[in-house]
Amino acid sequence: MYDATRPEPDFPQRHVAYYTFDLSDGKQAVRVFSFGESPCRPGAATVEGTFEKVKRQGRYVFYNEITATIVRCR
Repeated sequence: MYDATRPEPDFPQRHVAYYTFDLSDGKQAVRVFSFGESPCRPGAATVEGTFEKVKRQGRYVFYNEITATIVRCR
């Protein structure tokens, strides 16, 4: 179980809702991305998904990010 901090909802031009947050063990953090609305407030969370060191999405490049398929709040 890790701490989910800084949930940031966003609605880009195509109006597809997604959110990001940092998942931290207290020493290091990794960015988590998922579609929809965040089920969690800042606090403990468990994430299932795919980690990608480099992810290219159109003209954007993201580094060290988890694309979450399941986010559980604790």
